[in-house]
Amino acid sequence: IFQSNGMPRIIDAFDYSESFHSRVLRDREGVSLERTNSDGDTQEPANWHSAASIVGHATPTMLNSQLKNLGLGDQMFSLNPARISPDGDGFEDFLTIDYQLPSPGYVAHIRIYDASGRLSRYLLNNESLATKGQIKWDGETDEGLKTPIGIYTILIEVFDQDGDAIRQKELCVVAGKLN
Repeated sequence: IFQSNGMPRIIDAFDYSESFHSRVLRDREGVSLERTNSDGDTQEPANWHSAASIVGHATPTMLNSQLKNLGLGDQMFSLNPARISPDGDGFEDFLTIDYQLPSPGYVAHIRIYDASGRLSRYLLNNESLATKGQIKWDGETDEGLKTPIGIYTILIEVFDQDGDAIRQKELCVVAGKLN
């Protein structure tokens, strides 16, 4: 935008500071800073956060991964569907964990346990999340094998850089044809 005298008019300006990045990041190289509230003050450090690792630490041409969510409901994580049949027939072959977090900067651990309490899959290990998104489970174990038929507990643990934690358990069923 230009002024009447032909000079460019500055609409907004940002003074970058590495201190605006998440304190839990070890390496900030290649990690974008994202504005958490487009209406917030540009120079306010609390209005900036490191892009989530789950989106590759950058979101060019997409919504910022760390936008604050307003009007958040009680349920932060939900399964869609809560039953999967990972047999490659194109019907319910994978499970999606939909989530919406109250603020940016959460890091997640997601583990999937069988009915006997044995770890079947460590789906996410210390991954930074966007404020809203989806995580996909293809029904495989950590060894890359097809998960046996049964009931599974999905333990979702997220924490922010201040150490505040949220823990949620969800149940899902892995279905399949009986021989």
